[in-house]
Amino acid sequence: HGEAFGAIDMEGRIPDFVTDDNRDRLPPALFINSTDDEAVPAECSEAGAAIWPDSELLIISGVGHRNSARDPDTLDRILAFTRA
Repeated sequence: HGEAFGAIDMEGRIPDFVTDDNRDRLPPALFINSTDDEAVPAECSEAGAAIWPDSELLIISGVGHRNSARDPDTLDRILAFTRA
């Protein structure tokens, strides 16, 4: 997963955050990841979306780690998700 992944450990954080006690109170979540994200691998978002109730997963490509909201199609999905 690379050096950056070891520092972030998102896969480890999300399972710890979602518990039987709070599962039904968590808000909907949209996990967005780019296939060329070098800071957080797409597998982290896939793992989070698999555990988080009422979540959606959007895997995109070509935008890296910080540019997903600059992609018009991705921005449309973000806006649609927040308006649902």
